Amino acid sequence: MNNDNLINFSLLRQRANFIRRIYIEEMERHLLAFEKKANDNQINVRWVNDDFELSECLLSICNRNSYRTVCFDLDEIPEFFNNSTQQIRKIPLHDFVNKYENSDLLVTKADFAVVETGDIVFINREINNSLNQVSNLAILLDINKLIVREQDLEPILYLQSYYKNHTFLPNDVKIIQTPFAKICEDEVFGSETPNYRTEQVKIYLLLYDNGVSSILESSSYRESLYCIDCGRCKEVCPVFKVTGQYSPVDLITLKNKNRGEIAKIITKNTTFCANCDVVCPVNIPFTEIMIKQLEQTKIRGNFKKVFANAFSKRNRMNKLNNKVQRYFFLNRYFKKNKELYDYYRSQQEDFFNIQWEENHKRES
Repeated sequence: MNNDNLINFSLLRQRANFIRRIYIEEMERHLLAFEKKANDNQINVRWVNDDFELSECLLSICNRNSYRTVCFDLDEIPEFFNNSTQQIRKIPLHDFVNKYENSDLLVTKADFAVVETGDIVFINREINNSLNQVSNLAILLDINKLIVREQDLEPILYLQSYYKNHTFLPNDVKIIQTPFAKICEDEVFGSETPNYRTEQVKIYLLLYDNGVSSILESSSYRESLYCIDCGRCKEVCPVFKVTGQYSPVDLITLKNKNRGEIAKIITKNTTFCANCDVVCPVNIPFTEIMIKQLEQTKIRGNFKKVFANAFSKRNRMNKLNNKVQRYFFLNRYFKKNKELYDYYRSQQEDFFNIQWEENHKRES
């Protein structure tokens, strides 16, 4: 029997949405509680605001402790650290994992953390079985990737694994609560048998803002922080399949840009097909958030050309286009913004849409 038939995905997604909401809506209080729990667990907690502060923090850790080698298990090494002229050698992750080289400091990223217990969670990471090879560990944790209760971790892991890898649970989950022991081998002169000893690994937990707090300030965009990094919105986005630049979740979490720039990026990189709304495991209203972002921007000058260019190319984005009633779209999303409403009414081409519900079976 197919296990999919035994699971009510609609209810599970509603629960996941609730789990994320109870953390995000009171993030500051929960973060302070988590910081206290982590400190009680003998983990050194630091707060970093952006890429520059992250680089400064890592360089400070290295300099204070005379670390000269660092191994990064990150998608991207912080720019300012990478450009630093200091004599800190970066060890390739492959060499570290396979024990070809040692590193004074390992920098990795956690997927989630639990406020209630102080647990730090790693999912299917290459270094999961190599954490005991290093004496000093720096863990990067996005401040929106926490869960309040331990019992709520399982449904989040289940949904992320199912939507990301089509498996019911992750293959490899590593949970750290307190500093663990590293086994050290000491060679004994004149003996073929080495001595073994243990030493406690020093853990730095870097709580990374990276624009999250600015998004949190707006109740209109706050739901974008519910994301659990399943990547499903990328799979169904017709624009991302062509450009590979901005996924739907990227579009609703744009940072360090003014409203005009954000609106231009959105209009160039979405067709408002709402596929991402349908498949999101935590029910993020992508289309609604993007519409709100656009409604805050008035169309002036060349901005109309941006809209026209974006929509003139939409038929190339995906051949599975399906027409949507223009009046329904306009009245639902743009009625309050006369400039946007008038602009879209003047366009002759039909709106692009992919009916995900018709072409694919719903999980629920």
